Amino acid sequence: MSLDHDTTSTTGSFATPVLSRHFTVLVVDQDPATGDQVTKELEGAGVRVLRASTGMQGYWLAISKDPDVIVTELGMPNGGRADLVECLKDAPQTRNIPIIVHTAQNYPGMLYHLERLGAVAVVNKGKDRLGDLLELVEGLSTSES
Repeated sequence: MSLDHDTTSTTGSFATPVLSRHFTVLVVDQDPATGDQVTKELEGAGVRVLRASTGMQGYWLAISKDPDVIVTELGMPNGGRADLVECLKDAPQTRNIPIIVHTAQNYPGMLYHLERLGAVAVVNKGKDRLGDLLELVEGLSTSES
């Protein structure tokens, strides 16, 4: 997949290249405000977004819709903590989908644990960190081509 560098979307204080084809990201977060914020930023960059508010919803959307990337929170019902990451990496249909953990949680050994489960990155929540999240998604979208 290639980026159309002639077209950019201004999101916050930085410009993000708009993707030239539909790249699909599944956003799993129980907090509607955070989910809306992440969705707005991704859609502004030309990304197609699927949404789920529980781990179970996220799991079934991942299986049925085959997104290019999954962005998930850890603290949510039915698949919180690292359970969703573990289930997605265990399932043959989803094990190769890159997972970015977008969380406010930080416990000893968290990064090591999530990396061992197969998460490609962990991004702390916060409006000032959305640029980091978008940069990761952009990097993953270019590696798909």
